[in-house]
Amino acid sequence: MKKIVVRYICLILVLIVGLSVTGVSGFAVEGVEDTNESEMPAIDEERPDEEILGEDTDGDNTISVTALDLKTGGSVKVTWTAPEEAEENATYNVVWGTGTGESKSVDGTEITVGNLTDGQEYTFQVTFTATDSEIEYTGSVQVIPTSTLKVSGLKYLKDYNGVTLKWNVPKTEDITGYKFYRNGVLLYTKSISALNKVDTATSTPKYSIYIGGSGFDDKDGKNKPNYGNRYQVVPVVAEGVTKYTPVGVSITGYCVRPYYVKITFKSSVKLTCHDGDKKTKTFSNGTTVYATGFTSGKYVFYYKINGKYHKFYANRTRTKNASSIYTTTWDYTKEEAENFVNHRGLVSDTSYLIWTSFYTQQVYIFKGSKGKWKCVKTHKISTGKATSPSPNGIKKVWNHVPTRHNLSYWSCFSSYNAFHSVTASSWKKKLGKPASGGCIRNTKSDAYWIYRYCKNGTKVYNY
Repeated sequence: MKKIVVRYICLILVLIVGLSVTGVSGFAVEGVEDTNESEMPAIDEERPDEEILGEDTDGDNTISVTALDLKTGGSVKVTWTAPEEAEENATYNVVWGTGTGESKSVDGTEITVGNLTDGQEYTFQVTFTATDSEIEYTGSVQVIPTSTLKVSGLKYLKDYNGVTLKWNVPKTEDITGYKFYRNGVLLYTKSISALNKVDTATSTPKYSIYIGGSGFDDKDGKNKPNYGNRYQVVPVVAEGVTKYTPVGVSITGYCVRPYYVKITFKSSVKLTCHDGDKKTKTFSNGTTVYATGFTSGKYVFYYKINGKYHKFYANRTRTKNASSIYTTTWDYTKEEAENFVNHRGLVSDTSYLIWTSFYTQQVYIFKGSKGKWKCVKTHKISTGKATSPSPNGIKKVWNHVPTRHNLSYWSCFSSYNAFHSVTASSWKKKLGKPASGGCIRNTKSDAYWIYRYCKNGTKVYNY
C-alpha cells in the first residue's frame, strides 16, 4: 500500500515539474504569469526555387494596342501606348499569328508586319516587363489585312448629255458589280450582267456604261462654261469576301458640247412660245439668251418659265452683238465620235454618215450601219457665223453640184446650204472658226472626198 501511494506522489511531482519547465501554449495555471517569450522562426525572403511575378499596385497593367490595315496586300501597322514605367525606346515583345505564331523584339512603340494572308484575322499581343518592379504589362488587338481593290484603266468618252465610262475587266471573280457616283452622290449600283462588255477582241476587254441626265443639255445655255462632272466607280465584292477593301476611282467627264449663239435683245419685245403652251414672255432691252438653232432669219432658243423650258423664236433684226460659242483647242477623238453616233442610234440611207460638230468646227464621216459606224475621215471646217448660222439638226444630202459661185464640189444638205470648197486664202485661214453665210466650208480635197463618196441620201447630223 505504501508503495502505491509513493508511486502516485512521484507521478504528480513529475507532471508539475514538466509543465513549469516547458511552458506549452494552451495550458495555463490560474494566477500564474507565463514569462516564456519564445519567438516564431523568421521567413526567408529569398526563395530561389519559387518565381515571384511583379504586380501592378494600381491594378492596371494593360497596354493600349491599335492596328491599321495598310491595304497594300498582307501588311498591317501595329502601334501601342508605352506604360509609365517604360523608358524611351524600351523593348517590347510582339507576338502574332496562329498556333505558336511569330514574335519579334521591338525598340519603340510600333511595328509594320508584311507577308500576311489577306482576309485572315490575326491577333497581335504586345508585352513589356518593367526592369525595376518586374511588373508585366500586356495588350492585344485583332486585325484583318486586305488588299485595295479598284478599277483600272478608267476613262470617259464624251457623249450626248452625259458620258460613257470604260474600264478594264478585272482579273478577280470576287467582284459582283459596281457603284457609280456623280459629284459625290450615289446614282446606282449595277451588277456585272447589267454592264456592256466591249473591246473583247483585244488583250484588255473593258466594261462600259452610259451615264446621262447630267444637266449638260441645259437648253438655255446657262451652264455653257462648265460641262464637267466628277464621276467615281467603286467595286462591289461578293458577300463573305474579306480580303479586299474596295476603293473608288474618280474622273472628271465632259459631254459632247452643243453649239450656241449668244444673242442680246436690242429692244423690248413680247414673244409667244412655239411649243403649244402659248406661254408669253417679255424680253427687255439688253436681255441675253443662247440660241441653239437658226431658221428663216430667226434664232431658236429655249427659256425656262415656272420650271419648264419653252421654245421661242427671235427675229435676227431684233437682236445685237451675236457671237458664236465654240472651241479651237481640242477635237473629239475617233473613239468618242463613234461612241456618240452609235449611242444616238443614228441611221443613214447610204453606207456613209456625217456628223458636223459646230462646237469643235470639225466634221466626222463614218462608214457602216446603225450601231456599227466606224469613223473613216475627220477634218476642220468652217460653219456659219453668228449672224448666219448653218442649219442644225438631222439633214440629208440631196444634191451634188460640181461648181457654184466659183466654188467647187457642192454636196447640198439643206436647200443650197452645202459642204463645198474654199478658194481664197483668207477663207482657208478661217477654217476651224464659224465664218460662212450658212454653208460648211472645206478644203478643196476634203470637199471633193464628200462629193465623191457621200451620195444622195447620206444623213448629215449637225450638232
